[in-house]
Amino acid sequence: MGAVGLDAAQTVDAPISKAAKLRKLVYSDQFEFLMEAHDGLSAKIVEETGFKGIWASGLSMSAALGVRDNNEASWTQILEVLEFMSDATTIPILVDGDTGWGNFNNMRRAVMKLCQRGVAGICIEDKIFPKTNSFIGEGQPLADIDEFCGKIKAGKDSQTDPDFVIIARIEALISGWGMDEALKRAEAYHGAGADAVLIHSKKSDADEVLAFSREWAGRCPVVVVPTKYPDTPTSVFEEAGVSVAIWANHNLRAAITSMRDVSRRIFRDHSIAGVERDVVSVSDVFELAGNDELADAERRYLPSTSDGTRAIVLAADALWRDRQSEAEEWVRDFVSCSRPFSGDYLADDPVSLTAMGPNVAEAGIHGEWIGLARLSAKGSALVREELESMIKEGGLQKASLVELFNRLVEKGHAVRVVYVPGQWLDVDDATDLLAAGRFL
Repeated sequence: MGAVGLDAAQTVDAPISKAAKLRKLVYSDQFEFLMEAHDGLSAKIVEETGFKGIWASGLSMSAALGVRDNNEASWTQILEVLEFMSDATTIPILVDGDTGWGNFNNMRRAVMKLCQRGVAGICIEDKIFPKTNSFIGEGQPLADIDEFCGKIKAGKDSQTDPDFVIIARIEALISGWGMDEALKRAEAYHGAGADAVLIHSKKSDADEVLAFSREWAGRCPVVVVPTKYPDTPTSVFEEAGVSVAIWANHNLRAAITSMRDVSRRIFRDHSIAGVERDVVSVSDVFELAGNDELADAERRYLPSTSDGTRAIVLAADALWRDRQSEAEEWVRDFVSCSRPFSGDYLADDPVSLTAMGPNVAEAGIHGEWIGLARLSAKGSALVREELESMIKEGGLQKASLVELFNRLVEKGHAVRVVYVPGQWLDVDDATDLLAAGRFL
C-alpha cells in the first residue's frame, strides 16, 4: 500500500485542504476506508461516526433523487448535492464521477467545479457515456484506452488544488475482458496521471481483485469495493496490498429499510405512537442540522429581545399515558399547559405551565413533569424570592417543588415547558430501582 509518495508540496503551517486529506488517506501506510453518503445529512452522520472520508456514491445520490443510476441526474444536479455535503462536513469527499459525465471537455469542467466546492477527488470508470450500473447485465462495452487516458490527463491539467485526487476505475474484470486487459488498462491509466486505480468485480468472492492487487505490486494505490463479497475479512485485502476499501451504498440501503418499516407501521396502525420510541427525536435532527450554532450566532448578531419567558423551564413527558408502575403509592406530577404536545416540528410556539400536580383534571393533563428543571439567573432569583416568601409564611418545610412552581404561575411568572417523548424512568421504590437497572 502507498508505494507512491505524496507529490504535492505542503507548507507546515498552512491548513490542510480536504484534497490533501484524501491524498494522505489514499497513500496511507494503513488500510483505510471510505463510507458512502448521498446528501448533507448522511455525510454528517458519516463524519460523526468517525470515518476519515466519504464516498459520494452515484447510485446512492441518483436513488435519493428518485432516478436510475444511468446518468439520469445531470452532473450539475450531482454537483449541487455535493456542495451541500461538502459544506456540512470537514472530512474529504471522493465522488463517484461515473464516466466523467461525458468526454474530456466535460471532465475538465467537472474537475474545476469540484475543486471550487471543496470536493477532494473524483473516481471515473472506463465505460461508455451514458453509463449503466456495473451490476446490471453482462459484457458492457468499455471505453477506448487512449480516449480514457486523455480524459484523465484533462482532469489532472484542470485541477486547481494540487492535491486533488483522480482515481481510475477499471471495469475489465466486471465486463468479462480478463485479467490481462485489466492490468494493461491499469498501467495506461497510471501512466496518464491517475493517482490510484479502483479494481471492480461482481463475483461473490474476492479472488479476482486480490489477484489483481498482487500482480499490480503497489505501482500505485489500489481501491476495492467489497459490495459483492462482504464476507471477505478486511485483513485479507490489507495483506494483498490494497490501500482503501469503499463501503459503497450501505447508508442508502439502511435508510430504505428503516423508512419502509416506519411507513408500513404507521400506515397499518394509523398512528405514530408505536414508532416514536424507535426513531430519533426532532431535537436530534436539529442537532445534526447545527441549530445550536445558529442559536449562538443569533446571540452574537441579533439585538436582545429577551422577555424572561425562559427564566424557568420544565421538562414534561408528552407520552405520560404510556407509563405504568407497580408501586402501591404512585404519585404523578401532571402538568396542564397553554397548549398540548404536537408532533408538528413547525409548532414551536412557547408552551407555558398553567397548573401542576397529581390532582390536575384528566381532561386538562398535557404531560407529566419528569423532575427536571432549568433556571436562568433571573429564574434562580425568582425561585429564591419565592422560597423566602414561603419561609416567612412558615410553610416551606412541608412544601414541594410542585407547590413552588404553582405559586410562581399564580403570581404571573412565566414557567416554560418543553415536551419530551418518554425515555425516562421515575424511581420511587425498590421495584423501580430494579427496573432502572434494565432501563438502558
